[in-house]
Amino acid sequence: MRNRVNRLFRSIAASGKDVDCVAIASSIPEPNFMWLAGLSAGLFEESLLIASSDGLHAIVPRLELSAVPKGIEVQCFSSMQEKTELAQKLLKNRVIGFDEKKISHSNYLILKRCCNKLQGVSDELAYARAVKEPSEVVRIAAAAKLTRNSISLALNGLRENVLESSVATEIAAAFAKRGASQAFDSICAFGRNSSVPHRRTASARLKKGQLVLVDAGAKLSGYCGDITRTRVFGARPSFTQQAMLDTVADAQRIAFAAIKPGVRASDVHNAVSNYIDSQGFKGCFVHSTGHALGLEVHDGLRVSSKSNFAFEKGMVFTVEPGVYVPKIGGVRIEDDIVVTANGCKLL
Repeated sequence: MRNRVNRLFRSIAASGKDVDCVAIASSIPEPNFMWLAGLSAGLFEESLLIASSDGLHAIVPRLELSAVPKGIEVQCFSSMQEKTELAQKLLKNRVIGFDEKKISHSNYLILKRCCNKLQGVSDELAYARAVKEPSEVVRIAAAAKLTRNSISLALNGLRENVLESSVATEIAAAFAKRGASQAFDSICAFGRNSSVPHRRTASARLKKGQLVLVDAGAKLSGYCGDITRTRVFGARPSFTQQAMLDTVADAQRIAFAAIKPGVRASDVHNAVSNYIDSQGFKGCFVHSTGHALGLEVHDGLRVSSKSNFAFEKGMVFTVEPGVYVPKIGGVRIEDDIVVTANGCKLL
């Protein structure tokens, strides 16, 4: 936990901001709260976690008292008034960093009443969380493996006229059999439906010659996997389908070769996007090349043309180029990687 607190304050200092502490206000299970506390599961509704140079201090409902890990100073409350009073004692006259992108309005008002000044540090929290510890990488790799195997099982069992929703249900069941949940609702799209990158799975039935896109993620031991596979069902791919499949596979290889410590994420995305454009699919790649992966499936940072960070050893990302042609369908290939000392490695 101390290493995580130190990493967070280094991230804040590097951005030029100056805070006395960081307060994570949790109305629902909150990944920043879990990460700083060294937890992978829990509720901690209406709890407050304060990180400072002195360590961690938690203010939690009485029912959560026994769930607070050792090494964290803790106080409990029985009412919202008592919670506010405890927070005021700890935060009075201090400059508080907070996650401005996720905090609820009620928790924002509590912090505002308690302190001298509020300073948003959402980006700094995301950057600190992006570098995973070895134990986190192991858990993400296990979730990715389960995801990959479950998707393969579902794709190998495809049959004509099966419903998109039935394939998604099969994947969810495969996760549950191995003690995992879904990190997000699985996407299963047939034919033209696959041209919508995050299309909601529905009741379309599978026909021979259609593209099949499956995007799923298992959540195992608190950490997420995120894998996408695309294939053509029951027939040889058409010329255009094969061109889409080849272009996306090559684009992913370009990203793998480019990712290494010190390389800017925007440069990787631009290399992928420019290659796809050069293959006759200009404007058909409509999302980022990837995103950070961890306690959340979208764990803060993104690999896009607007990314302002460089890769570091230990960061975990998806790499997921895609091509989407409205009247034909979409192709996306997504894998999970960890940045190593000299490049990246598939999880």
